[in-house]
Amino acid sequence: MLRGLARPILLLAVCLLQALPAQAQSLSAEQQRWLGQHPEIRVGATEMPTLLMRDFRSGSYSGLAVDLLKLYEKRLGIRFQLVYYGSLEDMHEGIRNREVDLLFAAVATPGRELYLTFPKPYAELDTKIIVRRDNVSITPLSLDRMSGRSIAVLAASALEERLRREYPDLHLVPARDELSALTKLAFGEVDAAVTDLNRVTYYVQKEGLSNLAVGGDTGISYPYTFAVRSDWPELATLLNLADASLPPAERNQVMERWMQLDQARPWNNPRFWWVAGGLLALLALALGTMLLWNRVLRREVASRTAQLDAQMAELVAVDRDLRESEARFRDLAELSYDWYWEQDENFRFTQMSGGAFQKGRLPVEVYMGKTRWELPLLGVSLEEITAHRALVEAHQPYREFIYQFRTQDGELHWYMANGRPVFAEDGRFRGYRGTGQDITERMLTQQALVDSEQRIRGLLDSTFSFVGLLDPQGTVLEVNRTALDFIGQEKAEVVGKPLWDTAWWAHDEGAREDLRQALARARQGEAVRFATSHRSALGVLHWMDVSISPVKDAAGRVVYLVREGRDVTEMRRTQEALRALVENTAAVYGERFLNSLVQHVATLFDVDYAFVGILEPDGTSVRSLASWSHGAPAENFSYTLANTPCQTLLQGGPCLYPRGVADLFPADAMLRQMALESYMGTPITGSNGKPLGVLVVLDTKPLAESTDYLPILSLFALRAGMEIERMSQEHTMRTLNQELERRVTERTLQLEAANKELESFSYSVSHDLRAPLRHIAGFVSLLKDDEANQLSPDSLRYLSIITDSANRMSDLIDGLLTFSRIGRAAVQKTPVDLSRLLREVIEELAHEPCAPVVSWDIAELPQVQADRTLMRQVLGNLVGNALKYSRRRERAEIRISASPIDYQGRPEWAIRISDNGVGFNMKYVGKLFGVFQRLHGATEFEGTGIGLANVRRIVERHGGRIWAEGTPDLGATFTFTLPRDE
Repeated sequence: MLRGLARPILLLAVCLLQALPAQAQSLSAEQQRWLGQHPEIRVGATEMPTLLMRDFRSGSYSGLAVDLLKLYEKRLGIRFQLVYYGSLEDMHEGIRNREVDLLFAAVATPGRELYLTFPKPYAELDTKIIVRRDNVSITPLSLDRMSGRSIAVLAASALEERLRREYPDLHLVPARDELSALTKLAFGEVDAAVTDLNRVTYYVQKEGLSNLAVGGDTGISYPYTFAVRSDWPELATLLNLADASLPPAERNQVMERWMQLDQARPWNNPRFWWVAGGLLALLALALGTMLLWNRVLRREVASRTAQLDAQMAELVAVDRDLRESEARFRDLAELSYDWYWEQDENFRFTQMSGGAFQKGRLPVEVYMGKTRWELPLLGVSLEEITAHRALVEAHQPYREFIYQFRTQDGELHWYMANGRPVFAEDGRFRGYRGTGQDITERMLTQQALVDSEQRIRGLLDSTFSFVGLLDPQGTVLEVNRTALDFIGQEKAEVVGKPLWDTAWWAHDEGAREDLRQALARARQGEAVRFATSHRSALGVLHWMDVSISPVKDAAGRVVYLVREGRDVTEMRRTQEALRALVENTAAVYGERFLNSLVQHVATLFDVDYAFVGILEPDGTSVRSLASWSHGAPAENFSYTLANTPCQTLLQGGPCLYPRGVADLFPADAMLRQMALESYMGTPITGSNGKPLGVLVVLDTKPLAESTDYLPILSLFALRAGMEIERMSQEHTMRTLNQELERRVTERTLQLEAANKELESFSYSVSHDLRAPLRHIAGFVSLLKDDEANQLSPDSLRYLSIITDSANRMSDLIDGLLTFSRIGRAAVQKTPVDLSRLLREVIEELAHEPCAPVVSWDIAELPQVQADRTLMRQVLGNLVGNALKYSRRRERAEIRISASPIDYQGRPEWAIRISDNGVGFNMKYVGKLFGVFQRLHGATEFEGTGIGLANVRRIVERHGGRIWAEGTPDLGATFTFTLPRDE
């Protein structure tokens, strides 16, 4: 009877609902045209329960936003195509790049308003503080009390942005998605998580995170809205129109399904009572019938209920155990690997956990329903796929099957799969279960290590040095190709051996002992370097510069030793050649030096020809100064520079033509005539940088190409330039000396003639001038002695004046002759004790007129190299003047001293003679040492005015100097110097 009544009731309800009026949707022509131009709208989506969820098996979507979009599709006549993203951050990046046109959910923030337009919100969610059950406190938590704690939050969300802005003391841990945030909390990686209660409830039920609970309220709620790309404001308007056209009952039904809102109660809908009235009438008719059946069925229901309760309790317990077991398995699997998967008996994928998309970024819909060998795998060969399929079809377990696959965003990733077969209790094969892991980072790291090792190996093998890696005990771990080729062995023949037992060190026990000592020092952390020798596989001895450097770990312990050896044989040979060249050319000069130079240059470079050439004054040719040919000196020659390699090096610097030089300079006849193949030369420059000539080596065979050749040749050219300049200066000095000798000879003859004339003049003065003076003096004497002459007193006075003048004239002639003799006489220097000589002079002057009392202050005087007679005259004149000009003093004070001085870097003795006499005015000091120059009248102080002139000439002929200082009526000081022997 109930079954018969149900059908009419249902039909009546449907008819009543269909009779409800539908809301009309009116759009403008412009809006309809825009919709016609955009029939499909791409919607960015990501996992956000309960707004949007994705079934990874079927690829279908569900949730509040999905249901609303379906309703909007009917009203707008367009299609919304969902595009899935792995994270909220990726989704926002997608709409910024115009990969999608609309986001399924967003919260308006100032930053997002730059690229999004927001329609009317469709849901508002409160956020909660989620903690583990063992951390739930009696007092509800708040964000103010969470300072310093780690809190998981959805990365790049409006909630994260607000929490960072308003609660800077919180330690936020951004998570890629809500599940990751809650998983971190469940396993104790963070202290709490902040999200809305709908998502927590969803993941707790789905993932079995039963240890989570609500710890408090954040006081933060967010209105969620669809978000439209900013350049499509028309779409935002259309979405608002579509939402406004939804009947309240239809909208509330969607909201109740996903949000369980209190305001979406059926009795809040006015149409509910109209439908409910009809239903109640029908139910009243059926009520009596139901009461009749109730008694009959009550007993049976009671019995069956007891049985079902018992079974239900058992099933609930089993279900709880299964859920806990499944949750533990899922947690362990995804903690060990990125995701787990299942295949059926036909090896087709039937299930993949969320980690396949969230961690592996795999397009799960591509996998579902396919076998692994049906997938577009990369990075694995056909043979490997075939072998893997055979293993799977044989129902065998496998590990680490590695392949490449393109992610949903097109990137190429590496993955690793492990699988085990699953069998039913009866032994029937049911499929495979296994795990998967994204190993892209590990593979890239391994490849980077391989690439790095190859680069380092290539670098080490390309160097000319011997490089090896040792352990601290000296055992060979690695060695480069250069070192192995030297001894003609392979790496396997030396790796694992002590270095001193290898072929490099086999020929010399002394070298092996040096190596052991060096290794012992390197083990202590010291970098060691020493010279040794190795013998190659061909038996040739090579000189080596060996260094051993320690490699330390973070704790400072030596973990490896790096051995490097450089072949310095060529350098050593060059040094020996240079030493031989220096030794063989050090004692020779001029042409002998240049001949020795070209000989040793030819020997050093093993060539047939070498020459040093000097540039002719016109600059168009070179003339050789020394030549070497086939082991012997050769004749010198001239060489025209035009279109030759010598012209090139003079213009551009050193040059080397190891082969084909005659072809490079076809106009050079000498190169062709001598059949020369190679050429190397460098300019010879002077100290002023200007070219003097060239140093060149040539040969009929190719010359080895070495970067050391030109610098060595330039060194020889520098030495040759110094010698050529020295030869030029020597030639110039020789020419100047010859000219000087000629001039000296001429001057000597002139001086000899002048001396003869001076001697003749002196003789004339001493005889011809003296005779009239003697006559005058004689006749004056006769007049005085003639008694017959009665001379008046005035006449007698006149005669006395004539006599005095004649005597004075005689003294002047004597002084002039003395001055002349001093200038011509040779200086005979002998050791002279000035103290002793001074005492003799003072004794001679004791009877001269002087002051009543003389106070002498005489210091010790030195012994000098001088002419004793001339020095006596100097001291006699200067001391005599001091006595003469001090005689008017009641007490004359005369001081004589000597001191060592330096004048212009030359050591001298300075002898000073001071008095307290009449002195002189310094403005007349220039007249003191002139001939016949006097500062006092003859009536005051006797003298001829030649004494100081003679003193000056004597001092200067001894290489000394003389000067005077004085003050009127206070005295004077005369100082003269003589060379001092060190």
